[in-house]
Amino acid sequence: MWLHGLSNGLTAISYFAIPAALLYFVQQRQDLPYRWLFKIFSAFVGVCGLSHVMEIWTLWHPDYWVSGGIKAFNAILALTTATKLIPLIPEALALPSPAQLEIAKANLEDLVRDRTQSLKLSEERWQLALQGTNDGIWDWNFQTGEVFFSDRCKEMLGFDADQFMDSPKVWESLIHPDDLPAVTAAFYEHLEGKALFYTLEHRLQCKDGTYKWVLSRGQALRNEAGTVTRMAGSINDITERKHAEAALNESRRQFRNLVENSPDIIERFDLNLRHLYVSPSLTRITGLSTEVFLGKSCREMGLDETMVNTWEAAVNRLLATGEKQVIEFSTPTLEGVRAFEMVIAPEWDEPQAGESAAKITSLLCISRDITERKQAEEALAASERQLSTLISNLPGYVYRVQNDPNFTPIFISAGVEAVTGYRQEEYLVERSISCGQEIHPDDAEWVWERVQQAVGDRTPYECEYRIRTKTGEERWVWERGRGIYDETGNLQWLEGFVTDISDRKLAEAELLAQKELLQITLDHLPVMISVHSETGNILLVNQTIEQTVGWTQAEHLTRDVLRECYPDPADYDRVTRHIAAADSTWQEFRLRTRDGRLIDTAWTQISLPDGRSIGIGQDITERKQAEAARLQAERLQQELKLLETILDSVLAGYWDCNLREGTNYWSPGLKRMLGYADDEIPNTLDNWEQFILPEDLPKTKACLERHVQSRGVEPYYNEVRYRHKDGSIVWVICTGQAIEWGESGEMLRMVGCHVDITPLKTIEAQLQTSKAHLKEAQRIGNIGSWEFDIQTERITWSDQVFRIFHRDPALGAPKNFAELQQLIHPGDRELHAQAVYTLVDTHQAYDVEFRICRGDGSTGHLQAKGEVVLDATGRLIQLRGIVLDITERKQIEAQNRLLADRLTLALNAGEIGTWDWNMVDEVSWDQRMYEIYGLQQMWESGQTATYQVWRDRLHLDDLAPTEAALQAAIRGEGDYDVEFRIWRTDGQLRWIKANAVVQRDAEGKPFRMTGINYDITIRKQTEAALLRKSAQLEASNQELEAFAYSVSHDLRSPLRAIDGFSRALLEDYGHQFDDEGRDYFNRIRHNVQRMGMLIDDLLSLSRVSRLEMRYATVDLSAIAHELLQELRAAEPERQVECIITPDVIVWADSCLMRVVLSNLLQNAWKFTSHHNTARIEFGILQQPEQTVYFVRDDGAGFDMAYSAMLFGVFQRLHNMTEFPGTGIGLATVQRIIHRHGGQVWAEAAIEQGATIYFTLPIPVLEARLEARSDL
Repeated sequence: MWLHGLSNGLTAISYFAIPAALLYFVQQRQDLPYRWLFKIFSAFVGVCGLSHVMEIWTLWHPDYWVSGGIKAFNAILALTTATKLIPLIPEALALPSPAQLEIAKANLEDLVRDRTQSLKLSEERWQLALQGTNDGIWDWNFQTGEVFFSDRCKEMLGFDADQFMDSPKVWESLIHPDDLPAVTAAFYEHLEGKALFYTLEHRLQCKDGTYKWVLSRGQALRNEAGTVTRMAGSINDITERKHAEAALNESRRQFRNLVENSPDIIERFDLNLRHLYVSPSLTRITGLSTEVFLGKSCREMGLDETMVNTWEAAVNRLLATGEKQVIEFSTPTLEGVRAFEMVIAPEWDEPQAGESAAKITSLLCISRDITERKQAEEALAASERQLSTLISNLPGYVYRVQNDPNFTPIFISAGVEAVTGYRQEEYLVERSISCGQEIHPDDAEWVWERVQQAVGDRTPYECEYRIRTKTGEERWVWERGRGIYDETGNLQWLEGFVTDISDRKLAEAELLAQKELLQITLDHLPVMISVHSETGNILLVNQTIEQTVGWTQAEHLTRDVLRECYPDPADYDRVTRHIAAADSTWQEFRLRTRDGRLIDTAWTQISLPDGRSIGIGQDITERKQAEAARLQAERLQQELKLLETILDSVLAGYWDCNLREGTNYWSPGLKRMLGYADDEIPNTLDNWEQFILPEDLPKTKACLERHVQSRGVEPYYNEVRYRHKDGSIVWVICTGQAIEWGESGEMLRMVGCHVDITPLKTIEAQLQTSKAHLKEAQRIGNIGSWEFDIQTERITWSDQVFRIFHRDPALGAPKNFAELQQLIHPGDRELHAQAVYTLVDTHQAYDVEFRICRGDGSTGHLQAKGEVVLDATGRLIQLRGIVLDITERKQIEAQNRLLADRLTLALNAGEIGTWDWNMVDEVSWDQRMYEIYGLQQMWESGQTATYQVWRDRLHLDDLAPTEAALQAAIRGEGDYDVEFRIWRTDGQLRWIKANAVVQRDAEGKPFRMTGINYDITIRKQTEAALLRKSAQLEASNQELEAFAYSVSHDLRSPLRAIDGFSRALLEDYGHQFDDEGRDYFNRIRHNVQRMGMLIDDLLSLSRVSRLEMRYATVDLSAIAHELLQELRAAEPERQVECIITPDVIVWADSCLMRVVLSNLLQNAWKFTSHHNTARIEFGILQQPEQTVYFVRDDGAGFDMAYSAMLFGVFQRLHNMTEFPGTGIGLATVQRIIHRHGGQVWAEAAIEQGATIYFTLPIPVLEARLEARSDL
């Protein structure tokens, strides 16, 4: 035994020394390959030494569990070392020998020489290339801080070749101050590895103080550790290119301004006739945005078919001939149909090598609105046609002649032939006749003098004279003309018009003869005749007038005889008006003759076509005297008839009831009121009872009876209804009075009248309806009306005002203005009083808002309007107005202000910018938008952002998809919800999140777009970091999975070996061991099996955390039923009552939920095994916020003081011998429930059972069928 211990001790010391030596060796050789192998081997040897120490310990203390565990660990390390070492043997065998290393060294030296020579040649080629490109070279050594600049660099900036420029500070001082931040940023971006190369265009200061533009490029060189050691590069003078670009950009800007501000439409098309560009003027004319046209042809746009055909035909001609085309067309615009002239020109490319001529690449079209020009041309053509028609149809001819005695013609119209007989050609071509030669010799001299006088006076001339026609006939003509002068006042020619008046002259002669004959005829007529001019003057009278009134015919023509015949101005005015009217009616006038007698006359005045009139009169004095007697006799009858007419017209009818004669006379108006003719209703005593409504007959008879009984003192007055002939109802006021009585006091005669009040009754009913409607409207609109009497200060309120003030109508309105003021909020009384006083003083209506104190103690808001009411003299008598309850509106306004404040806070807190776009180019940004895009200077200077400003900020890779999303939203194909990158003015690249809504008009056309932008750069950076973290976690999970597999495989092999050897020892040598030895072996096997269970549970726990979640509908009730059936089959002798709530369906991972229920139900089955009868329940509890699931048993339970340990790994609350297990099941349950987003907890009491509760975020579905139908 001592020898055994000594040998084991020496072996252990040796094993402990070997790891120490190996670890020291590894520590000293940092570049040693396979360092991990040495460490594993050291651990293996160290554990071997520890196992020998345990051999010594076991001799006196046989604790085989400890020594066995160390042996098992030693076995694991041995297996690991062998597993790692064996694959390295081929690599070790492949290592070169010293001789091979010497050969490799020689080969490497040869390679270095070759590479050196190649490098020298490469450097020479590089120098030649640099000289060819005219670049300057610089090289910055970061370790020494020196900078090398080639002679070309210095020459480029005007410095001498030997001038000292080896300091970075010198180079930095030459950079333009405005470019220094960008140079620094680009430089460090490359040094930090964010950019592959350093490339930038910037300005450098020359020796003479001027600046040159250079293209600076470079690349950093790094050592093995990644540290930058030097950086080399080149600069190239691009000043001329920059100046050319600036000039080109300026030219482009000017051209763009010219195009965009031109009133003409400018379009470019490809050879497929699709729009490449359209100028803004097209949008102004059509109302369509330029984006609508781009990429589409005119035919695809659905433009006018005729216009498109004309345009395409012109394009085909252009493509065939290569020549510019000009077309005209009309098309609808925002201003109606407009006419345009379009010039279509080809755009050529430069001929390529091998090509003889250039090719047409695109088409340029310029369209100009020629509507006004077309209208002017059409108006001019119409005027010319009208003038030509007028000249051709004039009853004469138009001329232009020279101012000479012959009036030599320059132009003469074709109508001259109809007047003179000479053709137009004889005047203008043959020159055989002139205008002066055709004038009658007796008239030629005075015509010439008249024309010359008018020319001298610069006035038109007009004359009538005779001409001789080609046939020798003498004719009268009328001529009117004038001289035409140039700008200096010199006479150019004469222009005028000549017409034939021979017929008129003949008619005048005939008229004179007829006038003489008419005078003779008139003088012998027995009636008075007078002829009057258009102005009413007497032109002619006959002898009968002279004989009747006493004034001669000559005196009628020279004196105002009418005024002497009618000295009364009123009579004179009436006569003159009758003459002027000349309407062929007869009127009677009393005139005074020359000898003073008054006679009655009757006159009619007849209008003649030429504007004159003829008066025909008769002396009716004797007839008037005869009629006077007859009229006196008829006057009384007319007055009676007039009275009847008045009664019928004013009172609608009267009646006369004569009981003595048995008649009841109804006037025609009364019968007409009921729709009957006079002969349709007999005048009998009972006629009125046939028409009165039966309902009104009793009260009518009662009123008549009271009138008779009182002998007419009690008035007979009724409002009754009669039936009209057409069946309608007629309301009448019936009044009457008894006028004759018999000797015994009976009534003999009664007269009365009826007044139709149906319109009044209708208006009254309408008024009542209107009042009801007004009252209802005030109630619905919460509007009340009021009146205020100035004299009495009496206030009148409508019902709605009482409701607005919450005032009991029984209290009445306020008694005066002072009491009304008490109902106004104290803070607004002065405002209300001032409004009323101003209304009284100025009569200007007011409209104010103020607060009121309601009857229930609350405060309301009113909008009050008031106006004055004046009497006929303009005196103020009343105020009236309305009040509107705006309490709810004020509350909404307060809420809107609160919401606006919250929105502002939200936008500020979220750093969200808002924008508004009018779908063309006008964009409205808030201040935050300018800050997000780095355009604060635009905001501060008052400049306005445009669509193009926003577009210029977009990253080129994001421009197309962002604009495509924008256009899709405008077309209604989706929401505008995009993320894109922008370049800020400070050079930063930022990520932007944008959302917007499109506003459309009633026809669905978009007219505005409103949206938000906010910076999500940090979120994007976080997402990128999360992606990297996720990748790292994924790699960690894979390593964990590999480790779990390794543990599962490597640990099970020793366990199987231990279990197998233990079983073999018991089977082969069991008889040699006593009971205690066999117990040890049984314990070994038992613990090996328990360790296997632990490994299985750990692997299960690991898989639970790694498995991908697959959500689906899961029937927990079915799973619970299946698991309990399996438990019953395993132990059929147990008496366990199982209660399962049916149709418990959730949205979860089916496999993981089976693991949860399996662990919970197995625990419930296990912890109730010591009871003769048991109860296990699976169910749910409905709570307001969530559904709680539970598994309950009545088994052993546990002390709640230790509940915190319940869900920990390897935590057990019961003895292994009492209830076997690993302590991992509930930890697995907790991990699964947490992965689903739920919670798990427990309640229990010792020997009273336990309940495990858990929740899931998706609520339980009440019925399986409903859940499946939803899916």
